[in-house]
Amino acid sequence: MGEKKPNSNRLFRIVITGAMLAGLIGSVLSVQDVHAAVFQLDLSSLFNADVAVNRNAGVTDPSNDGIDTEGRAYFTQTAVEEICTSDGTPHGLPDNGFIAGNLYHPAIQLGVKNSDDGDNAFTGQGTSSTSVIDVPDDNYSFIHIFAISTNGNTPVTLTFNYTGGSETTSSRTIQDWFNDPGETYDEYYLINGLDRTGPGPSGCENSNDPAIFGARFQPDSSRTLTGFTVNYVTSGGGGSFVLFGASGQTLTPMPEIGVEGNSTPIQDGDTSPSTIDHTDFGSAAVTGGTVAQTFTIINTGDANLTLTNSPRVTLSGADFSLTTDATTPIISNGGTTTFTITFDPSVAGLRTGTVSIANDDSDENPHNFSIQGTGDTNPTVLSVTRTDANPTGAASIDFTVTFSEAVVYVDTADFTLTTTGVSGASVSSMSGSGDTYTVTVNTGSGDGTIRLDVIDNDTIEDSAGNSFDSPYSSGEVYTIDRTDPSVTTSSPASGATIQSTNTLTVDFNKDMLHDGSTDAADNVANYILVEEGDVGDFQTTTCAIGAVAGDIEIEIISAVYENNGGVGPYQTTLGVASSLENGSYQLLVCGSATIYDLAGNPLNGGTDSVITFTVAAAVQPESLQPESLPQTGFAPDMVTQLSKEELSEMYQQYNYVSLEIPSLEVEAPIAGVPVSEDGWNLTWLGDQAGWLHGTAFPSWAGNSAITAHVYDANGQPGLFNNLSQLK
Repeated sequence: MGEKKPNSNRLFRIVITGAMLAGLIGSVLSVQDVHAAVFQLDLSSLFNADVAVNRNAGVTDPSNDGIDTEGRAYFTQTAVEEICTSDGTPHGLPDNGFIAGNLYHPAIQLGVKNSDDGDNAFTGQGTSSTSVIDVPDDNYSFIHIFAISTNGNTPVTLTFNYTGGSETTSSRTIQDWFNDPGETYDEYYLINGLDRTGPGPSGCENSNDPAIFGARFQPDSSRTLTGFTVNYVTSGGGGSFVLFGASGQTLTPMPEIGVEGNSTPIQDGDTSPSTIDHTDFGSAAVTGGTVAQTFTIINTGDANLTLTNSPRVTLSGADFSLTTDATTPIISNGGTTTFTITFDPSVAGLRTGTVSIANDDSDENPHNFSIQGTGDTNPTVLSVTRTDANPTGAASIDFTVTFSEAVVYVDTADFTLTTTGVSGASVSSMSGSGDTYTVTVNTGSGDGTIRLDVIDNDTIEDSAGNSFDSPYSSGEVYTIDRTDPSVTTSSPASGATIQSTNTLTVDFNKDMLHDGSTDAADNVANYILVEEGDVGDFQTTTCAIGAVAGDIEIEIISAVYENNGGVGPYQTTLGVASSLENGSYQLLVCGSATIYDLAGNPLNGGTDSVITFTVAAAVQPESLQPESLPQTGFAPDMVTQLSKEELSEMYQQYNYVSLEIPSLEVEAPIAGVPVSEDGWNLTWLGDQAGWLHGTAFPSWAGNSAITAHVYDANGQPGLFNNLSQLK
């Protein structure tokens, strides 16, 4: 079929066999093995109204012209199925506007198309006529028009114009669109039982009744027809004459080109390549990939079709080549020839081209259509990520492998492991599809690391056959940790005798779970502190049972964990409500009930750490309390010799508490300074700040005393040198 072009009476032909023609024209002609050419007359230059609601790309036609006085209109099939949802079987005009021929009429291409929101019919009222509709000069047996009338029937007369200026007329009646007349060869249904919109037009009326009618008019076939005029007289009360299309039949033998791909017609001027008719070649690899498609040229006319160019088929588009050319001439009445086009992309992405077939078809020369294909690159791995928690001591772990596109032929042989420390690790299974796969790995034995790598063993491909050829070894790494954590040190140390304190510290050999959960090192429930009672000896022996009567349980009110950015030391500081009295104490760090490390290993393999210590003086007697705060600092610009002291014995270290004075650019750790009968000894503070025991612990309720040197032992400015500037 030809492509519709606005403002031109472009012609389309459908060949009708002699047997069909004999049925159409009765005794008017004597037909013996002849073929009539049917011309589809393009009336788009006459169209002045959009009388069919369409729904293109999911969007309903925003405006339409009514057919009757209340503004009703037709639907396309797509639109009626969307809008007339209450109708069991909605009926609309064909989306492509094509109606096949039958005994009464030839095939017809209407101006209505679901893909076109523009005008698709001519409407007129009263006594009037169209402008002259030109036809190719020839001897015509019949002219068919396809129309309706509203508010009653409309008499229609065609005035035929011939070479030399002579005229004849032929008259028929166009029925009201709700009529149900009997059919004859001269007046018949083109399509019947349609739905229509409500007034406006809007909504839906599931009437299953309106029709479009056809009428056959007979010019003088002995004279050369050049055109005709449609004259109409509508009924009163706002009746309309609506013209949808027209065709003409001539006996002059003519060729008619048609092109098919995948046994599907490809219309002249088609600019929408599709995989259905093979005009969309799909995907092919940029490196080594090609796709070939074969197309068929069919001559449905009653004269031989000649392809007039050499090569017979010409192409544009650098990535398309003509592998096999067509032959010519192509005999009439169904003769065929084929040609093959090969798509071989040079770069990735969408590649386009056009096909042009020059020929002697009167209205499809050349026959053109668009083609396209997609250049596809080789697939790559985008990422390999951990699926499970890390670190882990699990016997198996999962990795998620993500490719740049969907791939096939993936199996366990496409993966390998890079390990440190562990032995016996292996890829055990794989699942997934498309661009995402899950790979399960047996972690073997020992501690260490495991990384999953993707290798190139020439098996993985995408849908276009592009091979995976970029090995990947940059994925995330699991840390495999099966070593149980333990307590390394504590303050007070086990067996130590100390003065009174309200804080205890516990140091671990590795990073512990510290999210406040049941098994976390910062959960107070994972520590038990008891004082020995009157029974003698500690009665509490395990966290699994808890504090036992006979011991005095001391409430732990806080557990603050610090891992120093994950590099250690790994310390929990425990706080009690008040300073411990003189007595014997036992701290249980719970492994049995139980604290875990980040890999899920239990403390001491599931047993408790027990720390015993003695408090000899919980609080200094009032008479021993210093009467004033200590002097701090040394003389400026003078070095003071100090005796050697073990700072770890002199001061209590806290890894989780520090002092910051941003305006003075001061930032320093805070050490605990014990009190004695002589007061607080600040000699060895150095670049630390000191918290004076006996005052409230920093951040707790009460008054805290924190001090630091103004000048240090080297005579240089200390932390508090500029304290007087603080405002």
